Amino acid sequence: SPEAKVLFLGDGLCQEMFTGEWSYDLKDVKERFQKIKNLPCDWYVNSHWPPQNAEDFADWCDRMIETGELVGDLTDFDEAEEAFARETGKDPDPDAKFMLDSYVWGNLKRMKDGACE
Repeated sequence: SPEAKVLFLGDGLCQEMFTGEWSYDLKDVKERFQKIKNLPCDWYVNSHWPPQNAEDFADWCDRMIETGELVGDLTDFDEAEEAFARETGKDPDPDAKFMLDSYVWGNLKRMKDGACE
């Protein structure tokens, strides 16, 4: 609602789930998340977790983008987890592993479609 500065996102932040495994594409994530987090909202409501204030939502978006940048063009799940561990000094928890895997699946889909350089 514009007056309350609340954005109801529904599933607007979810992975691509219509072809194969659920996946993220870093270019898409950057564009989509930047647009959403820059809207003049005080609260963001997603279908799958509690409402987040603007600062927490922006931090989450930044972490999602950083995770995608960490994965880069990797197409091996173990290599993505190793990169995460090197970068953060800890093994990925289940949530981080899910996000890492989502980016790896996105890379694999792009390779299959011939879109990777």
